[in-house]
Amino acid sequence: MNLKLKHKTFILVAGLSTVYLLAATVYSTFEHHGFGDSMWWAFMTFTTVGYGDQFPRTLIGRMAGIGLVASAVFVALPTITAVIATRIIGNEHEFTHDEQEEVKMLLREIAKKHNILEAPDRTARQVLLDNRVTRSDRMAS
Repeated sequence: MNLKLKHKTFILVAGLSTVYLLAATVYSTFEHHGFGDSMWWAFMTFTTVGYGDQFPRTLIGRMAGIGLVASAVFVALPTITAVIATRIIGNEHEFTHDEQEEVKMLLREIAKKHNILEAPDRTARQVLLDNRVTRSDRMAS
């Protein structure tokens, strides 16, 4: 399944938003805080700032915090870093997949035309070298 970048981005943002809202809801419910305070806690925890003004005291609240930090540290930050690095390092002169497939197809056609595929006792390199030698002999005479 080959998803376009905008679909991958949507899936990532939707997934992280779901984790964020779920953690805020869990914190609000189990830690008995208002939803606004829970959103603040979730945001500070997700961004790994963690002022310490609010923190979970129950096991479920702490598990929500762990999930939130883990999703930020192991999913969001590496993804953002990878996207930025790809933009900086990316080579616009690289072959695309379609271009690579086209080159392979053209090489197969050349091989068929020169009977390279029908010479199982010799490698393709040997056949090409033999053809080059034959051509240079013709040019010399």
